[in-house]
Parts: sequence; C-alpha cells; structure tokens
Amino acid sequence: MASPTIRPKSTNVVSAGEIGQLQFNEKACAQKNLLVGGSYDILGPIGSAVRVGPYASVMVANTDTSGHFVTFGDSSVAAPTGLSDGIFVPAGGVLYVSSGVNAYIIADDVTVGAYKVQDSIVAQTQVGTYTP
Repeated sequence: MASPTIRPKSTNVVSAGEIGQLQFNEKACAQKNLLVGGSYDILGPIGSAVRVGPYASVMVANTDTSGHFVTFGDSSVAAPTGLSDGIFVPAGGVLYVSSGVNAYIIADDVTVGAYKVQDSIVAQTQVGTYTP
C-alpha cells in the first residue's frame, strides 16, 4: 500500500496530484469545506446584498424557525423567492456554500446570517496557481 504524501505543517502549497486529497471541487472552483480548520469573518445578516468576493467559501446560518433561501450574484442581486432561484437553508440550520464567480450573497430574510471561511490553502495546477 502506498504511503500518503506528508508535507511539513507550515507548507501551504499543494501540487496538482494532491488536489484530489483536498477534495477540490472544480465546478465551484473551490475547496470543499470541512468542519475543521480555517477561521471565520463575520458578515452579519444578509437580508440585503453583502460582498463576499468571488470563489469565497461561506457558512450560512438560519436562526429562524422557518426555512429560508440564499443566492449569489452581482451587487444588484435580488433576494431569492424559492427553489427556482435560491439555495434552501433549513430552519435553525447551517449550510456551507461557495460563491463561484459571483461576489455578493443575499437571503430572503434578515434572520439569515453569513460568515466568510478563511483558509490559506494554495492549489497549484498545470495552468497556474489558484489562491482562494
């Protein structure tokens, strides 16, 4: 059995061969979130559009007793109205999402808040370096 690649703790550069070990999601162009590591920047309630930046990992928390919806877009993005234009966040639930190419997030209610997940991982691919 092959041994896994072990890097020194201080190294944050990842080769193309190691991206699979990090569970990189190419469609979202972001690393899948784990419930460990990283730190959180408080964005606060997202009842109006809040800038998160493109390719951001965001933790969304719904403090209401009803489910709500969030969506991403540009600075003029409208609040989602349902499953046709939003991502469902269950009542009292937490959801991890990626902004993809969009820079703003908005929810359909002020009881939904967001936190930007900060992580220093740098992924190197054959076409260059991607820094989240």
